[in-house]
Amino acid sequence: MMMAALLPAVSSLAQSQDAPWYEDRTNLLFYRDEQGRPQPVESPKDWARRVTHIRANMERVMGTLPPKTTLPVDLKIDAETPLRHYTRQHVTFVAEKGDRLPGWLLVPDGASAKDKRPAMICLPGSSAPGKDTPAGLTASADRAYAHELAERGYVCLVLDYPLLHTAEYKTDPYALKYESATMKGIVNHRRGVDVLQSLPFVDAEAIGVIGHSLGGHNALFLAVFDERVKAVVSSCGFNVFAKHNGGDVRAWSSRYYMPRIKTVYGDVPAKIPFDFTEVLAALAPRAVFVNAPLHDAPDFEVSGVRDCFTAAIPVYREVFKAEDRLAVRYPDAGHAFPAAERQAAYAFLDKHLRPRVGKVELKRDLVAHWPVVDKALEIPAKDAPQLGSGDFTLSMWIQSEENADRLSGDLMSQYDPVKRRGFHLTLKSNPGATTNQANWRHLQFGIDEDRTSEWRDCGRPGNATLAFGLAVHEGALYAGTCEPGKNESGHVYRHGGGDLWIDCGSPDKSNSVTALAVHHGKLYAGTGKYRLGGSSLKESENTTLGGRVFRYEGGTRWVDCGQLPETEAVGGLVVFKDQLYASSLFKPAGFFRYEGESRWTTLPVPQGPDLKTQEAGPKRVEALTVHDGFIYASSYDGGHVHRFDGKTWTDCGQIGDNTQTYSFAQYEGRLYVGTWRSGRVFRFEDVGRWTDVGRLGEELEVMGMTVHNGRLMAGSLPLAEVYSYEGGDMWKKLARLDHTPDVTYRRAWTMAEHDGQVFCSTLPSGKIFAFSAGQQTAWGHALSSAWHHITAVKSAHRLTLYVDGEMVSQTPAFDATSYQLDTNAPLRIGTGMNGVLNGRISDVRVYRRTLNALEIESLAKLAPKP
Repeated sequence: MMMAALLPAVSSLAQSQDAPWYEDRTNLLFYRDEQGRPQPVESPKDWARRVTHIRANMERVMGTLPPKTTLPVDLKIDAETPLRHYTRQHVTFVAEKGDRLPGWLLVPDGASAKDKRPAMICLPGSSAPGKDTPAGLTASADRAYAHELAERGYVCLVLDYPLLHTAEYKTDPYALKYESATMKGIVNHRRGVDVLQSLPFVDAEAIGVIGHSLGGHNALFLAVFDERVKAVVSSCGFNVFAKHNGGDVRAWSSRYYMPRIKTVYGDVPAKIPFDFTEVLAALAPRAVFVNAPLHDAPDFEVSGVRDCFTAAIPVYREVFKAEDRLAVRYPDAGHAFPAAERQAAYAFLDKHLRPRVGKVELKRDLVAHWPVVDKALEIPAKDAPQLGSGDFTLSMWIQSEENADRLSGDLMSQYDPVKRRGFHLTLKSNPGATTNQANWRHLQFGIDEDRTSEWRDCGRPGNATLAFGLAVHEGALYAGTCEPGKNESGHVYRHGGGDLWIDCGSPDKSNSVTALAVHHGKLYAGTGKYRLGGSSLKESENTTLGGRVFRYEGGTRWVDCGQLPETEAVGGLVVFKDQLYASSLFKPAGFFRYEGESRWTTLPVPQGPDLKTQEAGPKRVEALTVHDGFIYASSYDGGHVHRFDGKTWTDCGQIGDNTQTYSFAQYEGRLYVGTWRSGRVFRFEDVGRWTDVGRLGEELEVMGMTVHNGRLMAGSLPLAEVYSYEGGDMWKKLARLDHTPDVTYRRAWTMAEHDGQVFCSTLPSGKIFAFSAGQQTAWGHALSSAWHHITAVKSAHRLTLYVDGEMVSQTPAFDATSYQLDTNAPLRIGTGMNGVLNGRISDVRVYRRTLNALEIESLAKLAPKP
């Protein structure tokens, strides 16, 4: 690339200790000549001289950068784990003579010599798990950037740092005569670039580096000394020395970093011969993205980051005319890498490591265009484009309110539910899957031709008897468990792929996390003492009561949001009109609204006759969903469904002769409920009117339900079977999931959609299983209320979703040409199998080809037409 030629070769100027001293490290547009006189930086060549001095002064502190080793990398794969989007390999390689370095190598599905991929060196923070955290193997989901990048198609090499990550890597850099651990880190990371360039499936000209905290500054250091690195992402990694912990730089001078800061420069910031203003600017004109939270004091106090940006941006702007290559975001957060910033960083990397090439031809192969859509449309099949087995692109602007009193639905679909053929583009929410709000405003794009996978065993979270809760948050699947042992408690786990479940902590000491929901961008968990006798199992020896709600703050940290009055176990959680509601699982009946901090308002509960005494009394409300302006609630007290308008309850009638109602799903815009003890599903017609749509085999109870890629699915008791709705009153058995012997009841408890699959939890095995119908990609982040440009692309090998011109999710590679999607079903805009979209749509386009990234970006720059 041309910019590489503008950079100076990594020099050995520091070896002669002749690098000039620069008193002012904020005005960088000058360099000192051989006589020490200041000269203006007026060209890239001039700036190259200053960069040589910056490197040399860094070497004064870190020690001299040794020459690159000529030894072969000798990459060895010790173990590998195939995952849905990539294969995780444990590798070792030669860092230098006498030193082998371990790492995780994440290889995306489909990468090959014919399909080379961009690659990233991924550097962890200072905590002990080291490389496991970016690889997605710890509870720190906000730092699993290697895992997330691999899912987007990047080859990722994740490396430990000397002295701090010693579980596998024991090398002492000082025993190898290094002057600092920092310089040994640079050498190791530089060797990582050698490894990536040796791989036939890596684009050797598209290599970047990403890191958080320790990894954040190490990413900068590597890029300063290795011009092969074309893009950098640094999170929470630096500020000016004078503002690091109020000018206390003793952390920097420890043996884990650069001891010369103390031994030579006396821990005085003004005496250190380089600063991060220069480090950041030395990367110009390469692409650099910085995440600098507003509350990252004392170490990386934000004004010190602003100082670095202010000093560096004139170099990018005036010397290289490349101002857009330096990006800084300042989220309202602490020492974290929030989801929005990670997504922005990945889009930044896509822009600079995946060149957007091709012509912009927005009229070519445009087979349908609706500039304005003011209501849901249904276009007869004879008038709709038939997309067959070829490539196509769907493009539109949408706006859907988050604080609504009804759920979002389909953006566009053309699907025959009898033949199970067609496609869906959906904004999906799934509350009321038993006690959970499993999905919340997640984009999904799927195709099907009546194809189903086998059910895959995804393992058992912890020591679970069941996973009460399943919910998707910030792109990850979480499970809340019942673990009933005497010294056990309910936990929340994050799915790490395959059969791996990562412990995210126990909110309290009760035996269960009974409900999960996402509200205002945070994951909430309700706790309880589950009475296992209700499932004909031995009661728990843990007698600690729950009934509290907690908010997840990452890692294993939970914030107590208060006790629900007179509640020992939380029943359902749901969001309605932008407020979080909760119910009580056991008597006394309780229904509550969250008011912030630890405050809950007690609300009325439905009233009705007792089944035995016929005396009027309170009725429990359990599973909670939102439908057409109301909260609907199931009940264990009499087999009724009740609905709440924000003030009062209305009895929607008893469902057949059932004594309990269990879960909800919304299918084709209609509300469905599951029951005990008929094992039947009913469709809501009006208050007091329900239509029986059939029984699940010979089962007695309908548990979790969801709509997955066009098909309504339901789990059951007592055999833990899963069924697919076939229309009328017909259900087709898909599988039995729990085969635990010598128990009365087995349950297919609850469901959630994640990463194009539906996940189902079971009792009493505690296992979770996954299944897919057709192919689907999903973006598991709640879409905001703003106008967004959405693009869905079907190419020959995968499905891909874009939001506002940036790729956000894709399927693993598959033969998409084998799906024949022509159908006699109408093309629907703003409605479909998931119901009517609660929002507005504009500028809807259908192309009979794959649009390139430049074309998608161009469409996203057009203004919506409300």
